[in-house]
Amino acid sequence: MMTEQEKERYFYWIVGQLGLLILMISQLNNIAKITDNLGFFLALISIFCFSSFIRYVESQLFPDKTKGLQIMKRIFVGSVIVSAVIFFSLN
Repeated sequence: MMTEQEKERYFYWIVGQLGLLILMISQLNNIAKITDNLGFFLALISIFCFSSFIRYVESQLFPDKTKGLQIMKRIFVGSVIVSAVIFFSLN
């Protein structure tokens, strides 16, 4: 059984991952519609910076990598790839 502290950690981790996913989807949508090289570069850099911050927070919140955490990361990466394919195939 998970303690309240563990539940809270997972809740905020999922909220952070969801926020990053929504940010990436919106940026992919903008990149697919507008051909702006500077905007593309800035969006890409901001996504990488935000992703590295999320990874650091994960390492502080979850020092022992659990199997559930690894599965959630794979789902996140898979949804980003699917979103990118969808946005770029529509245009």
